[in-house]
Amino acid sequence: MTQRLAQLQIERNAIRSRIAGERDVRQRLVLYEQLHRVAMELSPLERQLAAR
Repeated sequence: MTQRLAQLQIERNAIRSRIAGERDVRQRLVLYEQLHRVAMELSPLERQLAAR
């Protein structure tokens, strides 16, 4: 689980960096969709880890 958690955190950070540098609004929307998908998978894992 912790390996998947780390992988998703890295992916989330990479997407955030791409959003910050993207000037095209439509492309930013695509990136925000990707960020949401990653966050939806990451959030439950982070909660499980915090509950330990």
